[in-house]
Amino acid sequence: MSWLQQKQARKCMFAGGDAHLKCRFVAISTDQVFDGVPPHAPYLTKDPRRPLNPYGRYKVEMENELCSLVHPDLVIARTSLILTLGRTPSQDGKAIAFLRNALSSDRDSPVVLFVDEIRNMSWSEDLAQALLEIATCIQCDSDDERGCAPTIIHLACSETTNRFELVQCLLAKQWVEYHPFATARIVAGLSAESGLHRPLDLTMNVESMVETGLVTRTHLRSIHEYLSS
Repeated sequence: MSWLQQKQARKCMFAGGDAHLKCRFVAISTDQVFDGVPPHAPYLTKDPRRPLNPYGRYKVEMENELCSLVHPDLVIARTSLILTLGRTPSQDGKAIAFLRNALSSDRDSPVVLFVDEIRNMSWSEDLAQALLEIATCIQCDSDDERGCAPTIIHLACSETTNRFELVQCLLAKQWVEYHPFATARIVAGLSAESGLHRPLDLTMNVESMVETGLVTRTHLRSIHEYLSS
């Protein structure tokens, strides 16, 4: 079901005696609703949105449409770069697969990874657990309609890093087999000098997870925590 169809189906109810468990609808947005122009304090949920690319503009449109519903059990969760490290290469997520392919490629020219594109990277397992917590941590009467606006949170790890640092962590903790090729195939670069006009520092303030009471049991691990576990 698309997010637009949620206008007609905004509640997910499960019978339970005289009460009902009401499941929130959680929409996934992105840090790319912001422009990432440094310097700036970590973005708050209420900060102005100025997307630089079509993906960010689409997410702003989605957020606006959902906010117009004025429904209390609707949550907009802005994520950042999502990481999935598979047990085998075929199970890797897109971001990890790109790095592994860059290290294993026999191409002549190295892959440039930007050190000035800062992100609150998070692991997909942790995000899945947090989303489940958000969706199910509510119990109220089925007729409860308070008429308040949807809640927006920044759902991401508090630690920030960049793709070059990420691959260095993976090489140190996981990918020993790629050490002989790493220096020749991965180099650090600056997005600001690339001419690509991409968001740079998208650091988000993630205190909204706890402040709203939506994510209190799930810990979103840093890259170092995850790779050391």
